[in-house]
Parts: sequence; C-alpha cells; structure tokens
Amino acid sequence: MMDKVSPKHSKEGVNVWVPGLPGCCSQGVDEQKALVNIQDAIGGMVLRVPAMAN
Repeated sequence: MMDKVSPKHSKEGVNVWVPGLPGCCSQGVDEQKALVNIQDAIGGMVLRVPAMAN
C-alpha cells in the first residue's frame, strides 16, 4: 500500500500525517525516523479498521 504523507518540520523534529487516514500521525527527530514511525502508525490504523467495522 502506498500512501502519501505530509511532513512538517519543527524545532522538535518532523511531524507527519496521512491525509487519507484521519487521525494517523507520528513524528521523529528527523525525516527518516518520522517516515519509519508513520509506517508503523499506518499499519496500526489498517489493522484497526476491520475491528471498528464490527
């Protein structure tokens, strides 16, 4: 699955979110770590969707 993410740099690091998955966001000290973290967050959201449908 390929999702687009929106990064935003701040003093604390990089915040990223997935516009196609409301509430799916993460952060990291740099862009690489933020992208690794958002992949984990996307996986968690995808696993929760079937459970939320019941």
